[in-house]
Amino acid sequence: HYFKAYVKIYQEETLPEPMTMLRATAEANNLSALASAQELYTEKMDEKVGGDHGYLNETDLLSHHAECCEAAEKEFNSTKKMGGPELSKTFMDKLDKFMEDQLQQYIKINESKNIFKAARTPITLFICLFAAYVAHAF
Repeated sequence: HYFKAYVKIYQEETLPEPMTMLRATAEANNLSALASAQELYTEKMDEKVGGDHGYLNETDLLSHHAECCEAAEKEFNSTKKMGGPELSKTFMDKLDKFMEDQLQQYIKINESKNIFKAARTPITLFICLFAAYVAHAF
């Protein structure tokens, strides 16, 4: 992860501000811990909400999200990092934002799997047509 972090820093359009090797290593530590936690969150969420799985009611989805957040935060916090609590908090905030953004995506994906919601309009149309047919017959 360290090498990827260094490469990512230099792939951006602007070069980073000059910093000590210690500061750069501390950021790389935290970036590596962030990447591991994000990967864990995504893997765990995909176990129940991924594309291969069916619709999950909202309560179960949010409960699973909370469990995955806890696991990802534990992963982040258990990784040895340099830079002190202030730097770690910055990366923890990034992790929280990532997980909230991902949750919104998982909610959209999950809603698209809700067959009853998708069939609501055709069923309503069918019921109206059937009621009109029955009313016309009598």
